[in-house]
Amino acid sequence: MSANDFINMLVYRGDDFSMSLSLKDQNQDPIDITGWTFSFTVKDKTYKSDVDAKILIDVTTHSDPVNGQTGIFIPHALTDPLEGVFQYDLQFTTQLNVIRTFARGQINFIDDVSRR
Repeated sequence: MSANDFINMLVYRGDDFSMSLSLKDQNQDPIDITGWTFSFTVKDKTYKSDVDAKILIDVTTHSDPVNGQTGIFIPHALTDPLEGVFQYDLQFTTQLNVIRTFARGQINFIDDVSRR
């Protein structure tokens, strides 16, 4: 992913899903993300407050922060009640409290067959 990507996703309702992120600068060198927070937000309408979000995930522990490696895991309990097209964005907040939207798009939660 690069900054300001518009990425649409398709997820089965009731499934776990995850995203692996690798942040690099313009020279393709890893960006140290130590102390950063990554926020993943899903809403049915972008103008609604975050308190009305369908999914809010904040990640502060990273797999390899010095080398810009992190991930976001969304458990099935959060996707289970969702069906249809929603808006999402992915932001990071640096140690200096700089906030930047990294990616946004639509996420379509589609019905599946299994209900176990």
